[in-house]
Amino acid sequence: MAKFNSVDSGLQTLALKCLEKAPALHSMFSHTIREWTYTFLLDEPHLFLYFGIFDEKMERSNALWFLNRVKESSSA
Repeated sequence: MAKFNSVDSGLQTLALKCLEKAPALHSMFSHTIREWTYTFLLDEPHLFLYFGIFDEKMERSNALWFLNRVKESSSA
């Protein structure tokens, strides 16, 4: 969605950098840097990536829950 809706043109590049650093064969990954947690969820059957940047105070399980909800709503 950021590719189409974001005013930040560097967001897609940032997402690609995070994905490059992700461990192989993982369908979800998160990494925290300077108070921000970068989290992605890969929808393997459709080869679609859901990526979010969250405040580090938010629990990772909540970030993954949110990304799963976005995934479910976009596939409905």
